[in-house]
Amino acid sequence: MEMKKAAAVLLCLVVALSVVFAFSACGGQEIPPPPEQSDGTLGWDDIYDPDRPDYGFDYDYDYVKPDPPELVHEYVPDPDPAYETGAETVVTRMEGENAEVDFHGTNDSAWRNEFSDVDKLAFDFRLSNKLCTRNLNDAWQGGTRLIFTFESDKSYTVRVSALISTHDDKTDPYVPASNFRVRSEGTDANGDGVYSYADLSGIEMPRSESVELVSGGDVNSVYFYFATLEFEAAIYEGETSIIFEYSGGGKGCNVDYIEIDTSAAISGWDDTFYIDGDTADGSDGTKWYVSQTPTETETGIFTAQKYIAGAYHEYNYGLPALEDEDGNPTEGYTAEANGAYSFTFKNDKVTFTPGQTPQITATIGEDSLAKFAGNAESVAKNVGDALTASDFETPAGKEIATVRVYDTLGHDLGNVTLGEWTFPAYDVVLEVTSLIKEGYTLYDCGNEQSGRLPQPVYGGAIKANFTYSGTFDTLIHGSASGDEMYGSVLSYSGTLTPRGTPLPTEDTPNPVEADTQFRMATHIGANNNDKPVVLNKTHSFIYNLENFGESRIYLRLNQVNASNTVEDDDEGVIVDLDPGESMTAQIDIAFRNGSNNRNAMGLFTVLADITDMKLGIAFAAKIAK
Repeated sequence: MEMKKAAAVLLCLVVALSVVFAFSACGGQEIPPPPEQSDGTLGWDDIYDPDRPDYGFDYDYDYVKPDPPELVHEYVPDPDPAYETGAETVVTRMEGENAEVDFHGTNDSAWRNEFSDVDKLAFDFRLSNKLCTRNLNDAWQGGTRLIFTFESDKSYTVRVSALISTHDDKTDPYVPASNFRVRSEGTDANGDGVYSYADLSGIEMPRSESVELVSGGDVNSVYFYFATLEFEAAIYEGETSIIFEYSGGGKGCNVDYIEIDTSAAISGWDDTFYIDGDTADGSDGTKWYVSQTPTETETGIFTAQKYIAGAYHEYNYGLPALEDEDGNPTEGYTAEANGAYSFTFKNDKVTFTPGQTPQITATIGEDSLAKFAGNAESVAKNVGDALTASDFETPAGKEIATVRVYDTLGHDLGNVTLGEWTFPAYDVVLEVTSLIKEGYTLYDCGNEQSGRLPQPVYGGAIKANFTYSGTFDTLIHGSASGDEMYGSVLSYSGTLTPRGTPLPTEDTPNPVEADTQFRMATHIGANNNDKPVVLNKTHSFIYNLENFGESRIYLRLNQVNASNTVEDDDEGVIVDLDPGESMTAQIDIAFRNGSNNRNAMGLFTVLADITDMKLGIAFAAKIAK
């Protein structure tokens, strides 16, 4: 046993010496790793072989040595010898927008690993490649990392410069070391991970030595005063990453680019890479477009637009005037034929004509119930124009009730309102999804109450048991094909009970409330002062009603104008629907009670027990003028 211990000690000494000599041969300053240890759960020597026989006692040979952990240690290479000898060096520029960003979430540990063109990049003609990073300068984003990864054929400490924004004038002078660190990462000849930090101590960047490089549009230029930061950083043979790590204690910085000056051969850096794609035409989900064209003396606006989490977001940036202060053509613009101008952005040619409103293409969807005017399947539209009924060719006696909009990437952007919705700056696909009788308008049934829930009327149904689905989210069928209208589903959990029953019993001391009625109040007027439902004029109301539940629905529907006052029982409609059945009900009535009203109110009275009701309701009205 003593011989075995002596052999083990000798082996450890040989390994330790080999590590020291290996580092000495490589050059640079090596901080050796800590000694290897076991996982600590079974002592300090070995771990058990889980498949060893159970002898009832332990032998050395039934232990196995674990694989050594991957080592990560600090290693600072020697300076590039070209600085001493005067040998040729090459400057490699790496754009900030081409780097990888690990964006650390505000309230959790999520890493987004992406730029968003809308809120993570800024644009200006004066920036290198016209772009820089944006929103990497806030303390609440501590932990965010901007990563430049490339290949090197040598391990050197090299000169690096970075054009960074020095934040606002409240941090004058800007002190980089108080805001972020620069870390280099790579591997050594043994494949172990190595790293080092750049020395940023003592560097101050006065505001007076910074230059504003982003202006115009919505951007706050106070955060985009740029100055050059110079430091030394390690690069390693093979893959190297230079990482800006934001501490969260300061204000970070935005980065236009970094430049590496070295005699080592740098490769593997993709100057055309963009996390959001490499186009400006929207094919990657992002659309950059000239939303306000510049003139010879007036600036314009360049807008970034991107679909994020169910909606399009946009951010505006300034475009320079076509001529500079001396009347010379602004660098970056190219005069085209017929008075047009262009500039290069994200490897694409962006063309515009001063004074011209941007246009997009609107296409009719395959399932649309109507084509564009003239039965056209697509039309060119000015951005900002309103979509109106006159844009469509509709069947005789019908009007458009609902139009749904999609982008060309297939995103469902929901229903739009004619006369209010305007064409966006990206191509769209429109689909007329329902039609109504001519002269009627489709309304969201039940939008009077909070949450659009029905009103209990005089001891009626318990409001808390009702739920109401989203606006116009369900196609509600009627009595015949072609009557379909979009509406919503009103659900009731429990049993709705008809008037006068049940009474309390020993078995059911708290029955569902009796005299069950509920009223759906629908906005007809635009505001409280707009009261189009007037007395003594005949108004027409159409309901599509469909049973989406599993029990019979048996109700009476009356149109009322005051409380639950039914003016003429003969005007009521019996709603008797088995599961899956639907119907159309029309009520024409001139109100005599109450006063002129903003709302149209449908009163439902329960005529037989309904369990777990799911009643689809679509509502249209023709209000007398």
